[in-house]
Amino acid sequence: MAWPCTSEPSKFSPPLPPNSAWSCTGSTEGSTCAAGCNPGYTAAGSTSWISTCTSGIWNQPAADMLENPLICMPAPCSKTDPTDENSLVVLPSLATWVCTGKAHGDVCTATCSGGYHKHSGTSWQSTCTAGHWPAPAVSTSGDTPLVCDPHGCTGTPVDTAPDMPALSSWICPSLIHGSKCRANCNSGTTTAAGTSWVSTCNLGSWGQPEIDTGGTAKLLCQPSCYGSPSSTNMPADAVFLCSSFEHGAKCKAYCNAQFTADVSTSWVSTCVAGSWGAVVPDTGDNKLNCLASCNGNPSPDPRFGVFSCLLSKLQVDITLTETVTATAPGKRAAARGIVRPAGTGTLDKLRALILSSGLAQAMPTVMKDLQQAGIEYAEPETTASLSSAVVKEGDRPPAGGGGVQCLAGQMAYAPTGPCYRCPPWQYNPVAGGNCSNCTIPNTEPNLSLTACDCLPGFNEAKTAAGVLEKCVLASLNARLAQITMHTELRVY
Repeated sequence: MAWPCTSEPSKFSPPLPPNSAWSCTGSTEGSTCAAGCNPGYTAAGSTSWISTCTSGIWNQPAADMLENPLICMPAPCSKTDPTDENSLVVLPSLATWVCTGKAHGDVCTATCSGGYHKHSGTSWQSTCTAGHWPAPAVSTSGDTPLVCDPHGCTGTPVDTAPDMPALSSWICPSLIHGSKCRANCNSGTTTAAGTSWVSTCNLGSWGQPEIDTGGTAKLLCQPSCYGSPSSTNMPADAVFLCSSFEHGAKCKAYCNAQFTADVSTSWVSTCVAGSWGAVVPDTGDNKLNCLASCNGNPSPDPRFGVFSCLLSKLQVDITLTETVTATAPGKRAAARGIVRPAGTGTLDKLRALILSSGLAQAMPTVMKDLQQAGIEYAEPETTASLSSAVVKEGDRPPAGGGGVQCLAGQMAYAPTGPCYRCPPWQYNPVAGGNCSNCTIPNTEPNLSLTACDCLPGFNEAKTAAGVLEKCVLASLNARLAQITMHTELRVY
């Protein structure tokens, strides 16, 4: 009687080949069980492992005739990469799979695309295992999923002619992707307004240079000037002082100490492409005319002292030894003892200069007469206004003995009259004193008319007690700075 066998031979005695399982035709007498490789594995060459049911017992497994015992090898991956096998697998941005093959143990590594590089401490890979690509993961403990950074640039853009602007060189403050390298004008040159030339780093390569955003033209570098403009036809008593030597800068002639520029006169030269241009008056001006400043003691008469020297300081050609009148409505004429103006235009210039000097409020009647000068002159009113054409400071403050005295910077032209500011060319350092001229060479009264200061372009030299002793000519740059500041702070 034939006995059936158990469902399959033992897995342990003798053991099944690794990565295999039994597959049986049945369990009756003569049935066979053959070991087959598990999914993901394949039999290597001509190998087998078979057992037969005999008298209710599975006999000793052995290889089939002319074959070797079964060997199961891991199968290669059937898909090209992890994403090909599973569309849900996410490949990092800007990366592609680079695989060593599809065999068991081969690796697919996510690699940054051209123009990008792997950020330090990031990775992403998958290893082919028994015919399948498992879910990718970092390759090194502590890493984070792959991040791809754009390549930076090296060196500078191509600077060969004709693209590179003349007299310029590249300045690249950064080499990272997206940064701009700019062509800058070399030392001794000036960048023309609205011009530029830049190249942008794009994924490791410098782009074609172009005009920057907001620019209007390719970079133009214009040479600076040196020295001073030509002294040909230089006005007398003047010297050039150049505050800038860049293209487009103006070098101006300034009157020497003890001289004052006439109104609306100037003498300038403009730097053009490395050369000083023709020396000409500035826009709307006449050629520079340097007038000597007032000297000596003016008349104490307030009608002709303060006002007439003020006019001299303002450089107006009017004689105020006479007064204004009219012989008929709308007509102007001169008579003995009255003003003979140089012309209506001169009177208009006088009015404008008084306005610009800030003295108009102290001379309301004079200003009104000058405004009406083109119509007629009224002798009594004009004479009265000229008589009061001084800056009245107010009534005298009380003095120590019960009397009155004027403050420093003021004086009275009559024993009981009001206090007036000293003339612009004089000063009074003490209350109750008299106005007088500055005696130290190259000095002028300060703005409060209480002391004498050095003229612009001169430096003070004082005694140990702090008393001004003399004024020393300053350096060229210092003179320019002082004259500029003096022009801004003081009106003559």
